Amino acid sequence: MSYLRARDGSYKVRINVLAFAGALLAFGSFTTGWSVVESGGDWSISGDYALFLLFTYPIAVVTPLAGIGQAGVLLWVLGYAREHDASITPFYGYFFAWISVILMVASIAWPVGLPRGYTRSDIYDRLLTLTFRRSSRRWMSTKNTGVVLYVLMSSGVGAVCIGLNAPDAALEILLVGFIFVWLFLGRGSLSTKENFGSPVPETGVGVAANSAWVLFMALAYLASIVAIKTYSGAFGLGPSGEERTRTLIRGVVALAVIVPLALVISRRAVAPRLPRDLTLVSVAIFALFILMASLALSPTVRTGISYNQCLIFAGIGLFGPALFYIQGQSGSGRHAGSQSSE
Repeated sequence: MSYLRARDGSYKVRINVLAFAGALLAFGSFTTGWSVVESGGDWSISGDYALFLLFTYPIAVVTPLAGIGQAGVLLWVLGYAREHDASITPFYGYFFAWISVILMVASIAWPVGLPRGYTRSDIYDRLLTLTFRRSSRRWMSTKNTGVVLYVLMSSGVGAVCIGLNAPDAALEILLVGFIFVWLFLGRGSLSTKENFGSPVPETGVGVAANSAWVLFMALAYLASIVAIKTYSGAFGLGPSGEERTRTLIRGVVALAVIVPLALVISRRAVAPRLPRDLTLVSVAIFALFILMASLALSPTVRTGISYNQCLIFAGIGLFGPALFYIQGQSGSGRHAGSQSSE
């Protein structure tokens, strides 16, 4: 129907073929009804884990990022089967689910679209299974697209965390990630052409104010992480009462230092205008490590990197490029000013 509506030229429709094929294969794997079977001498127990693909399929029709959550669940199912000396039956149905993951991930790296009239694929064609937009204007702003994609991806990861009995801190980290993704994508208002030849003012006042904004955001991110760790450590399950009290005191002291410092810096902060490409790359790195941090809290998933390391890399990926860009524009502004005076 979208193709027929696009024939008159008022709309443009582009289908990511690999992503759509992965979505259909996920649904096909669900129809096989594969399950994990535990058996003994005279007993047998079957768990129908193919049912989760029924929830993956609608998300995969929207974005191939659903393959990330699908891969996490498939790995958990394989680990569960090995731990309980069980078998996956029929195995070809489980195998089809993995092929679906491969197709969806490949569609992000190497998008194959129909119709093949574009010289290059933009972020919408890579991260959306179906792009349906008007010819006279952009289909969706960069900020809205990034927020929607993060919500879809974090929803899948959140479902995996719930299924893997991850603590509440995993979902709280995803919420913090959403807030900073929304804030930073709003700064991506410059294209490469708009930014060329428009350096930060020579006086350096704009540089200091913009750098202060990045520092303020970094402190706000740090305060959010400290608050989550303090709450989960002091009121969650696990350590003894003495350890909980120690965690609570340390968290309160840290917040008592970070929050006033952030408020003081915020008075001198002015939000910068950053290139769209820079914000997209920064947010993509940040979202990836935030999602990995949420999965790292699960007792059954091994990501190869710790929870704290994921949070550190997420902060560096989000704030580091912006700070380097602002400082680099400061040098460009001084260089341009000296040339004009000559």
